[in-house]
Amino acid sequence: WSRMNLWTFSAWPMRGEPIEPDPRFGVIATDLPQNAWRELPQILPYLGIGRIKLSVWDSQEDIESSPLPFALLLESFRNLGITPIACLTAPPPKISKLIGADRWSQILKAPPESWQPSLSYLVSRYSGYLDQWQLGPDEQALDFVNDIFDETSLSGGS
Repeated sequence: WSRMNLWTFSAWPMRGEPIEPDPRFGVIATDLPQNAWRELPQILPYLGIGRIKLSVWDSQEDIESSPLPFALLLESFRNLGITPIACLTAPPPKISKLIGADRWSQILKAPPESWQPSLSYLVSRYSGYLDQWQLGPDEQALDFVNDIFDETSLSGGS
């Protein structure tokens, strides 16, 4: 996986033929704002990547308010042979405000009825396009595990 600044590529002249997507290579675009997603179908075919991670639940925006209909973007990826991975990096603002928490470890400890309907809707709405989901951002994987499981539960209580 490569975390790259896709803004650099948006100014890059697209010449020649697109490169066949290779599922061994991917781009982490979880920091890319949703308003920049419309550029991805034009850029990604020239990188030869077969996977892309996008933040579909984050603390900045709600996917349903994206300027580009998300289903159209996912359809573009499908047509290009690129597999999107939906990253739930943080709860969206409306969920954070409702629960009073902004980290997954806190959300998962909150009553499910306060966040689960919104997540269920997202998963069911895009299940025809997305079959890979990730909880939490890559760079916080260890923190995520440590927040949810304490040493006692990991060691079996001994």
